Amino acid sequence: MRVFYSDYGDDPVRMARIEAVLKDFKARGADVCRTSRRPLDTVARNLVLPNLIERPLKSAGIALHPDIRLTDRSLRIQAATYQYDHPKKSVRDCYTSLYMYRQYIEQELEQFKPDLVILWHQFNAYHYAIADWCERNDIPVMFGENGVLPGSWCFEFQGQMAESWIARAPERFKDLPISKADKRHAAAYLQYAVDHGLNRKGRGASLQEAGIEGRLAADTRPKILYAGVNDFKTGLQPFTRRRSLKHTADFVSTEIGLETLLHLARKNNWHILYKAHPSIKHVSTEQESYSDCLTVIDKSIDLIELLKVADALATIVSQSAYMALLYDCPVVLMGRMQLTGSGLVQEAPYRNQLEQAVQRALADDEREERRGVLRDHVARLMKYYLISPEYGQPDLFRYDTSEIARTILQDVASKKRLNA
Repeated sequence: MRVFYSDYGDDPVRMARIEAVLKDFKARGADVCRTSRRPLDTVARNLVLPNLIERPLKSAGIALHPDIRLTDRSLRIQAATYQYDHPKKSVRDCYTSLYMYRQYIEQELEQFKPDLVILWHQFNAYHYAIADWCERNDIPVMFGENGVLPGSWCFEFQGQMAESWIARAPERFKDLPISKADKRHAAAYLQYAVDHGLNRKGRGASLQEAGIEGRLAADTRPKILYAGVNDFKTGLQPFTRRRSLKHTADFVSTEIGLETLLHLARKNNWHILYKAHPSIKHVSTEQESYSDCLTVIDKSIDLIELLKVADALATIVSQSAYMALLYDCPVVLMGRMQLTGSGLVQEAPYRNQLEQAVQRALADDEREERRGVLRDHVARLMKYYLISPEYGQPDLFRYDTSEIARTILQDVASKKRLNA
């Protein structure tokens, strides 16, 4: 059994946790290979491409060799994703970078011949390249990510967000059996999460510290917290019909969603509180004409503080929707993700659905029923979907990362026997 793992992040805590998982794979007899943390430097050292590199990688960028043409569709998508993280690089340089990376990584994959590829975070330029190769060669891919609930991780095969099996088959998920003990466990987690202020992104500044507490309290209009997303890390951008329209219908960027909400806010006398995703580098605040109904919230302000003053939360696909439900704040979902079809949110992936969805959320006639539905939804998440990131320590969850290697090796071996 050969396992190929890739992670281009820089979180030392996650890397240490993943190392324990990879050691477990090795202890169980698997051959493990992992990518370099500095992919393009690795390419420069290991890949022989005569006449391709016109100037050193570590000088003023990467030049495009005249033999390379901007005609490969998948490579263009990967290059556009790469450019989002490197905005000072030209399109041509980004295209060349990904062209070089693909030549190198495909050679490595062909030599290693993996039985399973594990990618930490699906929506990544390098991982698009690896996943494309796996699809062409019929190699199963597992995607890892921080889970939808605070303090959790998730590993799944089909994809993340709207590509998750939960989002693809919500009725099947709701039919999964749960016991009274599972429900008690979920209720205890929900209470603990609120009592201890658990937050997927950590605690931030208070409204008082930000100097806006009094102004928000004095405004009597319905307040809608619009949680922005990182468009390039959630499958929305770069836009392609094949991927983007899985995640939403009309709202293919955070800005499009904001503009639509602002138009409705002025019409209905709502107050939009816009909080960009914490990882966004290029936040647009060019909405001066809507200053009467828009407050741009600093990214450092704590999400829980905002949920306590908001009458509803709207988002395309942000997992802050789960945080809102934890704090009994109604949610309008403008895209598709693990809450799709759950009965916990007002769904509005199309523009013509949004106004009524927000109005239903503000009326919040289903508050009491929603609490029981949320408990059952969380019970299923904890039983069938989420794990603790601590090796050998389930903590608040049912399983932990010590289960990954054993479960996956058994599953892949079983599938290989069936296909033999």
